[in-house]
Amino acid sequence: MTTNEKAGLALIVASIATFGVLALHPTGRDVLDAAAAGTSNALDRGVHLVAIGAEAILLAGMLGLALRLTTQRDLAMGSFVVYAVAIAALVIAATASGLIAPSAAWRVAQSQGAARDIALAGFQFSGYITQSFARVGFSLASLAVVGFSVAMYLDGFSRALGSYGVILGVAGIIGFDVMNVSGQMHGFAGLAMAGQLVWTIWAGLLLRRVA
Repeated sequence: MTTNEKAGLALIVASIATFGVLALHPTGRDVLDAAAAGTSNALDRGVHLVAIGAEAILLAGMLGLALRLTTQRDLAMGSFVVYAVAIAALVIAATASGLIAPSAAWRVAQSQGAARDIALAGFQFSGYITQSFARVGFSLASLAVVGFSVAMYLDGFSRALGSYGVILGVAGIIGFDVMNVSGQMHGFAGLAMAGQLVWTIWAGLLLRRVA
């Protein structure tokens, strides 16, 4: 299997895994209810551990994509660096949501009175961490997608995917800048991530075709 084939496979597998995470991702209320019922919140922990692993595989695939865009190497590698910072922010968000939040929810379930109020504040703070780092991560990922897409277009790798990526990335950057309500942000983030995963799967298929 060539380097391009491996990179394409990494993009496809990681994207499919992330789609699964999106489908199974519990809400904050679900995490609190599970803790109150005495369960371990294994689903929440599990999907976020899968998400972290998928992000690492996705980053490896994106490196392969950057190396493939030989005529636009500087732009592609610059976009890869931005994407790597985005992945770091998203890993922090996933850690807060999948590891810190369940522990905080357990303390809420085990506490009463003033102690419960303090524990609940800690749970809410973990949510703020998740939302803040997710917003930074998605915004930077959108910027990286724009850079990669321009490089794809100029390199001749795929003008169709390049055009789609520019529109998708610009919409993501604008959307994450103007969305302030948490409910709106959560829904928009899901749509933006789905759009980016379509982009990465498309790129993965093209990488395997040109290998």
